[in-house]
Amino acid sequence: MKKKSKTQTTYEEVEKYCKEEYRARYLKMRNRAVLNIVLPKHPALARAVEGIDKATLIKFAKDIQTYARAFRQVLQVHKEWTNEQEKYEKMIKEQETQINLGYTPGFKEDLEKLSTLI
Repeated sequence: MKKKSKTQTTYEEVEKYCKEEYRARYLKMRNRAVLNIVLPKHPALARAVEGIDKATLIKFAKDIQTYARAFRQVLQVHKEWTNEQEKYEKMIKEQETQINLGYTPGFKEDLEKLSTLI
């Protein structure tokens, strides 16, 4: 049996949560939903923030998402700042994903060559 990727598992978890809690589908409720999913996975953090009201945590989650988005945008603009090792690892991961999905690089060209022989 093929192991699910973390991205696929996360997708399925969010999808299940949205099916169970319809309000999570609304944009204005997204940060609350993220906290409701993530906090139970980190019990020490959940205990540490017990005294903090939910609204403050939601603002915190929003800030994290905003800054993560800004980092992606900055690194998209300044590609020269990206670590060469990360680029190499990303390329390998993309190729592994393509192979796992059944895509064979160069297969179409091989078929075209075979058709000219027939």
